[in-house]
Amino acid sequence: MIERNIAEKEGMLSDRAVDLINYDLVPLLEMVKDLVEQLEPKLKELSKEAGPAVNAIKANLDREETLILVEKLTSNTGTLIDMVSFMEALNDLRIELEPKLKELSKEAGPAVNAIKANLDREETLILLTKLTEIAGSPIVQNLVGSAATALTDVKAKDIPPVSPLGIFSALRDDDVQRALGFLFHFLKQLGRGLKA
Repeated sequence: MIERNIAEKEGMLSDRAVDLINYDLVPLLEMVKDLVEQLEPKLKELSKEAGPAVNAIKANLDREETLILVEKLTSNTGTLIDMVSFMEALNDLRIELEPKLKELSKEAGPAVNAIKANLDREETLILLTKLTEIAGSPIVQNLVGSAATALTDVKAKDIPPVSPLGIFSALRDDDVQRALGFLFHFLKQLGRGLKA
């Protein structure tokens, strides 16, 4: 009896398996076959189009520099995350400042245009050219260098006060005499210009 039960169950199972194959699996395989047939030309076309890009990516991934870059990126993920956060904060700041900067641009526009118009005038260009020539002259460069050295010395050293007698002894120094001569000449020319 047990053998008969087992045989009946085996028969039922094999009938069920045949039904599954005939009614479920065969139609599913036919659908998959149809899908593959429809997709095959598109996949071939996509493969042809993407082939050079994939080969370029593969070539770049095989390069030692790329591997080093990937290694560094993975070892510095914290820094990378901080940079992304910083960039997000900068973007938020840009969004916040953009309307204010546009408003400032509208307000400053006329003044900027006036400055531009004055810079385009021939007299302004001649004046700037002369100033550039003067600033490039050796005398002015020496003067600026000496002034910078004097200011650095004042900051770096403790300069003692000069007594009235110290003034007279300083007047015997050639450098002091040269500087005073320049200063008096400068004051004379300045006064002449103020008179005109």
